[in-house]
Amino acid sequence: MYSFNSYLHKLSEESGISFSLKCEAEGINFNSLTNETVSTFIFEVALGHNIGRISLPNNVKSCTALLKFSIENKYEELISRSENCIINFLEGKEVSADIADTNFPFITKGCILYLVSVDKNRTEVLEMIRELYEEQEVVCFLYGEYILVLGVLEEENEHAESIRDIIASNLFANSSIAYGNSFNASIYIKRAYEEAKIALFLGKRFGLNKEIYSYNAMIFERIVYGINDDLKKEILFSYKKKFDCFDNEINTTVANFIDCQMNISLAAKKLYVHRNTLIYRLDKIKKDTGLDLRLFNEAAIFIIAFLIWKEEKYKTSE
Repeated sequence: MYSFNSYLHKLSEESGISFSLKCEAEGINFNSLTNETVSTFIFEVALGHNIGRISLPNNVKSCTALLKFSIENKYEELISRSENCIINFLEGKEVSADIADTNFPFITKGCILYLVSVDKNRTEVLEMIRELYEEQEVVCFLYGEYILVLGVLEEENEHAESIRDIIASNLFANSSIAYGNSFNASIYIKRAYEEAKIALFLGKRFGLNKEIYSYNAMIFERIVYGINDDLKKEILFSYKKKFDCFDNEINTTVANFIDCQMNISLAAKKLYVHRNTLIYRLDKIKKDTGLDLRLFNEAAIFIIAFLIWKEEKYKTSE
């Protein structure tokens, strides 16, 4: 929305016409009207598949047609064209370098692509994300079952957390957000999309129950997914009965201990238990499985076996 909002400011300043434009579905809320403006005229403009409403002072009502034409055409040029350009990349269609550079002049600064999956109110979530990044170089739109967000956003995980928090606090909706490697050329948009999509898929397949997934942080999951079926069956045969006996408390302990990089103090804090309680649980896991999660080599074997077991549970539940 960065370029379009900039255009609205420029249009208002250069024409000398104050107006407001609001379109909730597109996350647009521009206003150059002053408090002195008393009487206004309201008319509609088409913004993609949605309708925006413009408030215009009655004394410049004659400018309605020109303003409507200028705004609708610029929106089509800056927004819809950008979305279509990204979609062309995702669908493997040929896009010239000139068109890509025109639509994404900011991409050379280093971009990140997020896929946001929500269980309800996708249009409202899209609106909130657009409002969050209203003044930044960000493009976001609905694509398939996801909301796609692409822009120059450093500290990738912090932005993912910000998106998650506004969804949870405003709509009380469940969300999953994934992202891959950053990139500085439009030819890598499809790769970044595929990485984020894989991260979401693996998160579901291995029942990770997280809200944010980083492709680069899921090396174990990617390795396990690529193990041939015969070896998976062999590993599962050795540990299935042991893992089947785990209750929710132990499963939660394992997930959090691994997530905290096997740091006892951090994991105990995250689990809201005393350090000694966590040590007791780890000792119990060692007794039941023969693997000590505090030792790197044994923890690696445990994680691989545990992920295979969770994957098997997912497949049987389909």
